[in-house]
Amino acid sequence: MKVLHVTDAWAAGVAPAVGGWISSCALVDHAVLARGRDGLPLPTMAGVEMFTLPARPLAAARALRRTVRATGAEVVHAHSSRAGVLARVVPTGASVVYTPHGFAFQRTDVSGLMRRLFRLAEWLLARTRATIIACGRYEGELARGLGRPGRVIEVPYAMPDVRRAGGESCEPPAGGGRVVFMGRLAPQKGVEFATAVVAAVRRRRPAVEVLWVGGGGEAEAELLRGAGVTVTGWVDRADALDLLTTADVYVHTAAWEGLPLTVLEALSAGIPVVARTLGPLDELHVPQAATPEEVAALADHVLSPAGRATATTAAAGVQAARPATDEVGRRLAAAYTSARHHSGVSSPRSAASRRASST
Repeated sequence: MKVLHVTDAWAAGVAPAVGGWISSCALVDHAVLARGRDGLPLPTMAGVEMFTLPARPLAAARALRRTVRATGAEVVHAHSSRAGVLARVVPTGASVVYTPHGFAFQRTDVSGLMRRLFRLAEWLLARTRATIIACGRYEGELARGLGRPGRVIEVPYAMPDVRRAGGESCEPPAGGGRVVFMGRLAPQKGVEFATAVVAAVRRRRPAVEVLWVGGGGEAEAELLRGAGVTVTGWVDRADALDLLTTADVYVHTAAWEGLPLTVLEALSAGIPVVARTLGPLDELHVPQAATPEEVAALADHVLSPAGRATATTAAAGVQAARPATDEVGRRLAAAYTSARHHSGVSSPRSAASRRASST
């Protein structure tokens, strides 16, 4: 089976999430049609064909049809909202699956009317023959709320393999310790909430060091710098993970998500995580709180000797409970097979095979 992954957001969390799924699922062949961050060339992936998705809608539609024909893709797997619209409205002859990685109607940076329009669009598109592959339980619940429960399959992200520099340690941090945030600088990630958390942590621990790993909006970066946070800007994936593993506690402040991969990466490294209250995190059993002051109190506890040991043990337990990579791959391959049976469409490859066998 050949699967073409399509996204216009090949950056930040989507790229490693999709890459993890691709790496886990050797049972099928994969190709990627995507648009890189700020128009930059797409990175290469071993054994995966990479194609560039144009920004303009009509050109993107032509590129999708052309790439399906060129690759013989039997399944188009769309990632994030705009690619989800593209794949479900442009006929290609391939079966379609869609992963929102956070529905657009979850956004809190737009008006209530806009959120209702986003939800209406998702409700209408759920009436197509596409299957939704949800990245976690919370996203699955939202998808089933669109009224097509038989067309929703939950497949967890593959657990990242991130190692803490210097090995595991439960020793309390020296001085104030290091707090790390990570992600694209945008309203979704709750930058204002994060600066309030930093101020509250510093009232308890004046010497604490705070780092934000990631780039994006300059206004958000200036807000963080004004709060005394070191902002790295965009760095390559390996360097970002190296910086993450220097954390004594990872703090996640996003306002909406599908399932945050940065939290999984921190847990994989055995780093304690605390977070702003967020539905998708419930399945990861991460300590959460609703206000910056409460999140700061959670972080302060983790930075104490007693809290450090308990939180590190809890992180290891969550990591151990996640499904193994090969199990994720089997679930993903089964979801693609189910989507093909459900869609009832003939792929370019299967149609060509039938024509060849009839001659």
